[in-house]
Amino acid sequence: MRQFLVLAAATVFVSAAGLAQAAAAPAAPPANQFANEADAKARCPADQIVWANNGKKSKIYHLAGDKYYGKTRHGAYMCQKDSEAEGFRAAKARHPVKSS
Repeated sequence: MRQFLVLAAATVFVSAAGLAQAAAAPAAPPANQFANEADAKARCPADQIVWANNGKKSKIYHLAGDKYYGKTRHGAYMCQKDSEAEGFRAAKARHPVKSS
């Protein structure tokens, strides 16, 4: 009986550790979202590249020259057509980068 309890406890510990690792592993980004502009441009050389806020609720993209382009916490570079096909929309206001 004691050996069974030790084995059961070890199994639970290993299972919990595996679940913790699975939860901590980041999900792979969708195939049309990129960490840098060059990779996005390679996918769609004729399209404009945008920075898409892919947070839970935002679904807004910013154009180059906008102060939020490439700067928000949850975002990726995308082709503009791909972003619109996924339900993203352009930011309503232009936020130009301020020159010093």
